[in-house]
Amino acid sequence: MAGLAASGVAQAADFTAANEAELITAINQANASADPSSTITLTANFTVTGVLPPIRGNVAVNPAGSNTAVESVGGAALTFEGGASYGTLGNLQVGNAAGTTGALTVQGAGSAVRTVSLLGSAGQVNISVLDGGLLTATGPSGVRLGGTSPTVSGGGVANVRVSGAGSAFTSGVGFVHQRGTLEVSNGGTVEGRAAVHLGSMPGGFTGVVTGAGSRLASTIATINLGASGTATLTVTDGALISANSGNSAVNLAANAGGSAVLNIGGAAGAAAAAPGTVLASVVNGGLGTAVLNFNHNASAYGFAPAITGSTSVNHVGSGVTTLTGASTYGGATNITGGTLRAGAVNVFSAASAHTVGASGTLDAGAFNQTLSALNNAGTVSLASGTLTVTGAYVGNGGTLQLGGGRLVLDGAGASASGNTLLRITHFDALGAETTGDGIEVITATGGATTTAQTTRDAFRLANGVVGGGAYQYRLVAADANGAGENWYLRSEGYRAEVALYAVVPEQFRALDIAMLANRQQRMGELRTAIDATAASARPGAASSAWTATSPNRAP
Repeated sequence: MAGLAASGVAQAADFTAANEAELITAINQANASADPSSTITLTANFTVTGVLPPIRGNVAVNPAGSNTAVESVGGAALTFEGGASYGTLGNLQVGNAAGTTGALTVQGAGSAVRTVSLLGSAGQVNISVLDGGLLTATGPSGVRLGGTSPTVSGGGVANVRVSGAGSAFTSGVGFVHQRGTLEVSNGGTVEGRAAVHLGSMPGGFTGVVTGAGSRLASTIATINLGASGTATLTVTDGALISANSGNSAVNLAANAGGSAVLNIGGAAGAAAAAPGTVLASVVNGGLGTAVLNFNHNASAYGFAPAITGSTSVNHVGSGVTTLTGASTYGGATNITGGTLRAGAVNVFSAASAHTVGASGTLDAGAFNQTLSALNNAGTVSLASGTLTVTGAYVGNGGTLQLGGGRLVLDGAGASASGNTLLRITHFDALGAETTGDGIEVITATGGATTTAQTTRDAFRLANGVVGGGAYQYRLVAADANGAGENWYLRSEGYRAEVALYAVVPEQFRALDIAMLANRQQRMGELRTAIDATAASARPGAASSAWTATSPNRAP
């Protein structure tokens, strides 16, 4: 905020500076002015090499096209706060030269820095946009940190923090952050109108978007992570990343040699955390190493983008993730914790080999799914429909939970082996005596094998039998003639308790009678040689009485 001039009289003034020394003087004079509209005009290109006093007024750069550099070997810093503004028709360079360090801070509501391009290609760059500040680049180069383009490295490292409601770091075109760190938190926004490139060149990039209202977005294009570099981005605690409002892709490791990890919830190896949202048409893995981790603790988290390309998927958190996009990715799927659930038909990738760990659940729900392979040490659940495996199904002591559906092994390359516990939760067909082969629960087709003709040990029924109505059912390998690779539930007589059912009505009748209050209610009207009505009219007529004694009662 502007202060008082030495005379104590408010003095509004415009100040000029053509070099760093003049700028320091102008900043001090503007800050001492009682008028917050005091303006500093930069009249020439020059480089800031030291730490400047915080700027609390307005800075304009003239003439058009003049550049301002904030960088030095020892470290240069420029701060705008308290509603201060900076506007230039040239470029703002922060740590742009090799071997230099530059820092730019824009802090507080109303504080704004507007430039044609913000460049930090080759040096050490530290940018903070805090508490409602605004930093925006509108020109053809937009924001370039760590390199001069997504594919040309400058060798620089940038650490960027955008935090606080209303804080925003935006580019009117593309946004490039090749290496370093990015934090978008507490309602902050980082946005490029065109494509956003993060970790696009070697050197290492780590980003986190966290907190309700926090947002990383490309307005009209894609978000690209680790195209040719090594990059990790974590979206957590209600934050959002958006690629063209859900109409474009989030691309992972587009080029050979690239490596990209997208974490939903906690970072890989960290504790599970509340998830953020990915608003995109697809999450696509390219020619490099692409990984999507679900490490969250939400009990009902929906993930809408299709997962495609070379992406590998890991579900490690304790939460429940429901996929609704039609996925085709070819990387592995590993569920070591929580539940990966289908929300539509064929949202599990038919090109992916799935592994379910001891603490994990793969839940197909009531939707048909196809997998290239399945290794089950945890729980695989199917409420209805079919779960088809076209390769190896290996039971590692896991549970196959069926509520009306079937496991199908399809093709000459499909097989079932190992040891799987079959648990039946509900079957409409249960409750009646089976005929023929029985109720088919494991199907082998197209030359698939299931050990039904060899060791007959790939599947075993929980508790050995399952009851339904009056019947009990056992799991049987092969059909009624002993042929084939299918497995069936077959009734083998009544349940053990059925024999007790026949005496239950008589037992209930006896109990009901015993609870009646008197003999007449228990046995009906007393009948004697003399009608009860007549007896009541004739003295001396026959009568009767009923008594009961207890052998345990003392005389």
